[in-house]
Amino acid sequence: MKKFIASFLIALMLARAPIAAADVPVLPAVPQLTLNEPDVGLAVSPIKKGQVAPFTGVLLSPQASATITVQASTFSQTLAIAVDKQKDDDKAECDYQTGELSSQCSTDKKILQAKVDDLVKVNKVLNDEVNKNVGQSLLSNPYLWGGTGFVGGIALTVLTVFALSKASK
Repeated sequence: MKKFIASFLIALMLARAPIAAADVPVLPAVPQLTLNEPDVGLAVSPIKKGQVAPFTGVLLSPQASATITVQASTFSQTLAIAVDKQKDDDKAECDYQTGELSSQCSTDKKILQAKVDDLVKVNKVLNDEVNKNVGQSLLSNPYLWGGTGFVGGIALTVLTVFALSKASK
């Protein structure tokens, strides 16, 4: 039974192979001009009931019929080519804009990092100055405070004695 099914499938594939290989669209035949008939080129002529057509064909000249047939049969390929081209153009534009923005962002990042580094250095210098000046400050010198208190006390005592002596007179 397996041999029968295998030979049947092989025969079926071989019988259908030429049909599957044929991928060429079959175009309808274009009517040919008869003797002494003028060639009107690409012409479309509306025909009303009872009118006689001025050329061979149904509302279309042979050349117009062939042009329309070719356009209709190649429309999907033309559309696919146009879509692929637009995709490629859009991708190229997107890649360009992405590159531009990436470059701009990296440049901005470097500029801002340089500013931050500079401000960190300035902050360090200012902190070092403050720390150096705090050590030399008047507020931290006990001898200066003692001397100022002693001179201030003497001055206050002298002024008080002078004021009391003037007040008692």
